[in-house]
Amino acid sequence: MKEGVFISQEKYTQDFLKRFKMQECKPIKIPMASNGHLDLDEGGNPVEKTLYHSMIGSLLYLTVSRPDIMFSVCMCARYQANPMESHLIAVKRILRYLKYTLPRLLISQRCKIPTCRLFRFGLCPVPH
Repeated sequence: MKEGVFISQEKYTQDFLKRFKMQECKPIKIPMASNGHLDLDEGGNPVEKTLYHSMIGSLLYLTVSRPDIMFSVCMCARYQANPMESHLIAVKRILRYLKYTLPRLLISQRCKIPTCRLFRFGLCPVPH
């Protein structure tokens, strides 16, 4: 593919995994549990807010080039005011998914029809 825009944040993702000691984690194929539901978990164990905020902030930065994690990250971001252990587990699941999907490129291509103004986006493995 010679035309289009290619965006890779492989190095950022690797540094991100390393910063949160997740570089040796077991990779998984989906970023969120199949029910896709998180709740307040008022009876759960609270976690350090600074850690949670830092993880969510880094993930939000990644969503610019990783639309595949947008829904999961936004679900977790809703609980920044009072994060519980269950929310941290969900965030770590996203990190495990990022480990599975390394390396990936976001590709943006313009439609081939001259009058069309649409773009196609997709993730693909980085060719080596």
